[in-house]
Amino acid sequence: MFPRAYLKKREVPPERINSLCNFCFLTADSNKKISSKSPAEYFVELIPQAQFARILESNLMPLKREIYEKNDYDSFLAQRGQAIMTFLDKQLA
Repeated sequence: MFPRAYLKKREVPPERINSLCNFCFLTADSNKKISSKSPAEYFVELIPQAQFARILESNLMPLKREIYEKNDYDSFLAQRGQAIMTFLDKQLA
């Protein structure tokens, strides 16, 4: 979601860049379009706005647009981590 090259430019430590919460499955075409852009630069163009909530929820991603608009990596990691834990808790219950 937050490209490695983008995070490296922002001097984010490697262990935070490689957080499991920052991984997602993308097509090669989407990955090329994103390149090293920030979420604020690519998010609106890549994700169809009519399906925004469905796509993000199905990938256990935060729905708050501000996270992507403001490139808020800390909030993204915290909220995605919580979404993943909630999903796993439901699967184990």
